[in-house]
Amino acid sequence: MSNTRVIFKRGAWDPFHIGHLNVLQTAANLGDILVVGVATDDHIRAYKHREPFCPFCDRIRILSELRCVDFVVPYSGPEDMVPIDLFHVNVLVVEQLFGKGDSSHAIRQRKAGKLLQPYAISAEVLDLRTIAPLDEAAIKRSVAKTGRVAVFDIGWQRFGLASEIARVLQMPLVSFGQKWEHTPGGCFREYEHYPRPNQVVDELLRSFTNGR
Repeated sequence: MSNTRVIFKRGAWDPFHIGHLNVLQTAANLGDILVVGVATDDHIRAYKHREPFCPFCDRIRILSELRCVDFVVPYSGPEDMVPIDLFHVNVLVVEQLFGKGDSSHAIRQRKAGKLLQPYAISAEVLDLRTIAPLDEAAIKRSVAKTGRVAVFDIGWQRFGLASEIARVLQMPLVSFGQKWEHTPGGCFREYEHYPRPNQVVDELLRSFTNGR
């Protein structure tokens, strides 16, 4: 078992759609065993600010029926390390690895950075989910290059990541986040729920014009 490569992918899977299947099939090819964490109903209520579309027991059953999945376990939040310790996980899969076009959050922001280049504006994109716990020194080094910072948060703009970054930097910033509504369950509606690259660019250009 010492040479067994154990992959762990967690998510809400609510409702389950073809994008989820693609992610899991790709994750399964990264190793020997794929363990899937399924968010509890309480975690979905706390994180997505809505009731689950499919109850936890149904989502567990759906994931258990997939040929690419070896084990299915409950997942109660980012601090839940039980599945990782229990299965001696080697690789924790972040969905951004499998984003196509600008479908994942990090790729959207990198695309926004490229769209800024014709305006003679360069942007460095830090994916804060890959430098957890929060690497304050890396953030400060990046911001020191220009003295400007924009934060994209998959949660609401207030009481979230932008507030924490503002505390660390002790400076004003531009914040982007989801619409003031509950997170939709469908993948197509969810795409419209978060700022698209062109919207990010338009807001950044306005902030520069206003001297922010």
